[in-house]
Amino acid sequence: MPSRNRGKPKPKLRDLSYIPPTAEEYDALRHAILTAPSITAAILGAAMVEYELETLLRSRFLRKDDGTWKELTTENGPLSSFYSKIIAGYAFRIYDEDTKVNLGIVRNIRNAFAHSKKLIDFNHDLIVDELKKAKGSRRFTKGYGAALQRSESRKENAYIFLCVTLTMQLARKKFRAARASTKREMNRLRREMSKPLYSPFGNMAAALLRSQGLLGFPPLPAPGHQNADPTSEARPRSPPGLLDPESFPPRSKSK
Repeated sequence: MPSRNRGKPKPKLRDLSYIPPTAEEYDALRHAILTAPSITAAILGAAMVEYELETLLRSRFLRKDDGTWKELTTENGPLSSFYSKIIAGYAFRIYDEDTKVNLGIVRNIRNAFAHSKKLIDFNHDLIVDELKKAKGSRRFTKGYGAALQRSESRKENAYIFLCVTLTMQLARKKFRAARASTKREMNRLRREMSKPLYSPFGNMAAALLRSQGLLGFPPLPAPGHQNADPTSEARPRSPPGLLDPESFPPRSKSK
């Protein structure tokens, strides 16, 4: 009996690192960070930040299909590591030097927990020294410093605060970029709508919408209809198939 999954590649274990989470899985990820042990919080916090960075980077590429993005981020791709994504975001001017430094702190702490040959926690002197390197605005520094000093036994609070702050910053940038892209597209459509209906360089689809009075533009009169201009007969006809010629009254013959 033929398999129903013929033609679909079988998922591999390493693909778990590249599959984006659903909305429910992302919410579960954020909840787990607050209740998980130190090593789990370190890895999941970095995963949450890296996911937001990936989606923001992907919006900057002209080719955004899944296949191209997979080639960029898997194995030997140019964006296969967290470090390369941080550098790429800085090169694209997505964020400033302070955000780049803070992303590097999250990456370094994640790597320390993931590759350490012994159990460590956030109270380790080297981890605390790394957390103290965080930079930002006065408002960020005040909140981060309070989280770092609030509890001597739970330094992970500062790390969680840093991860959540970076996630929100990247999400806001992604939202603003999407809003700017939508605004540019609407402006382009308005320029297309403003072109004359019978211009040979006008967009046919835009002309059809404008002729029907859509998108806020008044409907245009038919050629030679309700037009007192004696030269209206010399105007070119609309392209074939653009408007139904049977909907127009017959033209009067000039003597």
